[in-house]
Amino acid sequence: MPTFTHQRGQSPPHVSSSAPGRRLAARGVALHAGLGPPRPVGDRELPGTSLGHAGPAFLRSGHDFSRISIDAPKVRTDAMAAPRTERAGQKSAASNPFERARGQVPPPQMPPLAPEPEPVAPPPQVPPPVPAPAPEPEPAAPAKPAPKPGPGATKLTITPETKFAAPDGSGRERTDVGIGEEVTLTGSASGNWTASGGSPLALANNATFHWTAPNRQADVTIKLAAAGEEATVALKVIEPADLITGTRTDVIAIPVGTAGAGMHLIFDYHPKSVSFGNVEAKEVSGDATNITGYYAKHFAKADLHHDSGDTFTRIKENNDDSATDEASTQDTAKPYEKGSFDWVIPNHFKVITEGGDGKKFTEVTQAFRMVDATGKIKITKAGASVERSPDGTTV
Repeated sequence: MPTFTHQRGQSPPHVSSSAPGRRLAARGVALHAGLGPPRPVGDRELPGTSLGHAGPAFLRSGHDFSRISIDAPKVRTDAMAAPRTERAGQKSAASNPFERARGQVPPPQMPPLAPEPEPVAPPPQVPPPVPAPAPEPEPAAPAKPAPKPGPGATKLTITPETKFAAPDGSGRERTDVGIGEEVTLTGSASGNWTASGGSPLALANNATFHWTAPNRQADVTIKLAAAGEEATVALKVIEPADLITGTRTDVIAIPVGTAGAGMHLIFDYHPKSVSFGNVEAKEVSGDATNITGYYAKHFAKADLHHDSGDTFTRIKENNDDSATDEASTQDTAKPYEKGSFDWVIPNHFKVITEGGDGKKFTEVTQAFRMVDATGKIKITKAGASVERSPDGTTV
């Protein structure tokens, strides 16, 4: 057989909401009373001098304005709080002539700077509303289970069992069967049987049906009817395949010095998933073909005719042939040289109960070769082979 840090703006350096109290810098400056014509002060008259010019007589004010905060709040005394009685255009005698120097005006009060507005945080972003999920469809109501049979009720069944086990080990409870196989079908209840092929085709009032497959391939349905119920089983009937394999069992002895070779072999029938235990097979006789060289020179075509005996032999239940086949030749004519001839052998089958010549299902070639001028012979058949030299060396 052949062998993949915005630094937080720093708030602009904090500008105080009110500027530091400004003070009139008069430290060390003498305010001279002579700012105009002499004015009576009490019962004295002050000689005036011009500001900045020394005079023989001047009056220093006892007030040091450098120590007076212009912005400081004034505290009114009772005398100051007394109502004024002066008329328009007159100054009260109680007025201090130096309370406010002429031409000297208190600096304008700076309005407090408005505080820099604190940065307003942006409003928090509100995520868009998530749409509510669509309501899931309500699950379909489960299918109602089939009503259970009442107490004691059972389903009608058929169990097939072949007479022979399949050679591949698939056993006897199978629905693929060989032609002519015997099958026993057992029902779970007694009833009436019918078959669409094979034999028998019917049987009444029985729990067991003994049935034989037909002589050729077919699809057969077997039914059992009982108590208003019906059970069926489908059987596939199979013929021998277009294949025979041979196994060499031994070699045939040939005298040393003679060109020749021989072997015995057993044929095997396929497929092995069914048994052909009720089948026979035979080889059909015929003329040689492909005659060349040595054989064409030394033999007539009739001399090379194949006589098989045309006899059917029984196939065993394991699909081996019950007979041993022989493939051999002895060639004494000399000189030796290369040559060949073939037997292309038709094979027929039939079931054991069948008459006639059966049906051809395959051909097997038995080939003879003289390999060289030494007389070495090689024979092949159905995958088996033998090779021998005249000195007796055999392979």
